[in-house]
Amino acid sequence: MFRSSRLALTALFAALAAALGFAGALVPNVELITLAVFLGGVATGVGAGIAIGVIAEFVFSTLNPLGPALPFVFAAQLVGMGIAGAAGGILAPHLAGLASAGRSLLLGVTGFLVTLVFDGLTNLALGIHMGPILPTLIGGLAFSLIHLGANTVVFAVLGTGGLRVLESFGLLGRSGESHAQG
Repeated sequence: MFRSSRLALTALFAALAAALGFAGALVPNVELITLAVFLGGVATGVGAGIAIGVIAEFVFSTLNPLGPALPFVFAAQLVGMGIAGAAGGILAPHLAGLASAGRSLLLGVTGFLVTLVFDGLTNLALGIHMGPILPTLIGGLAFSLIHLGANTVVFAVLGTGGLRVLESFGLLGRSGESHAQG
């Protein structure tokens, strides 16, 4: 059961992530949704992090100004963002004790990995819809490389600042699901 503060933080981070998606919707393959979802997971824990990712991606993908995603792609987007939120909850205790350079490195690697999973899932789903799968995956490779590079940098640079903000509110350094007491 969610406590009131965790519920409020979950809603806040889901809304922030979706809003950041709309703000950057016309910039291809550079986005801040994944980082916002990840930081939401850091602040609230694994379960709420998954909820943040699913809710944010549901809102953004459903109302995307470029049009809604195909059904399998939509499902892959929800799963991929749920994983990004879970990753934040899992890594929260490890991020708390790291120096700035260590945080930046871990965040960059995490940004790369969660984006790799997200792009792998969504490109595979697109291949299932469009077929054949392998040429679809190859065709999406250049876009994925841009997305991977951008999110690696976004996580390493902006994520470090985001962690400082969470730390200033006492939302970094607690273990797992005990975040956001209230």
